[in-house]
Amino acid sequence: MLSVAALCIVFSFRNYFIFAPFQQGVSLLSILQFSTIIGWVLLVFAPPLFFFDPQPWSKSKQIAFYVCVGFWTAAVTGIKIYQLLTIGQFFAEYLFRIPVMFFFEWILPILYILIARNQLQAFEELGEYDEDIEKDSIEKDSKLL
Repeated sequence: MLSVAALCIVFSFRNYFIFAPFQQGVSLLSILQFSTIIGWVLLVFAPPLFFFDPQPWSKSKQIAFYVCVGFWTAAVTGIKIYQLLTIGQFFAEYLFRIPVMFFFEWILPILYILIARNQLQAFEELGEYDEDIEKDSIEKDSKLL
């Protein structure tokens, strides 16, 4: 449900989320802008894929989840820092002017992390979480190579 709400936010603010970052050439800012596109796509689509997987989470799966959830916030924060260093202004007033953007940028990733922690605790309580899962997945991956 959170991903559906996030997707509605993306489509409501299309110009903010969907744009051509390399339209004026390749620069550090355009690369940072491109990373925000990757970030919101990960934030909207990755958590449901993780949550609907019935398998217990290995350590590598947990790390991948946290990277997917945090990538958007890190990318947007990177742009803000870049603008602070180059222009001398920290552009964050939109977060308070448009509260749904604050939700998307900060609250949504935190909610996903809390949900993931609850899911991990549920696996542990059911006895389905096993430290050997990580070893098994590494062995399977090495056999494929």
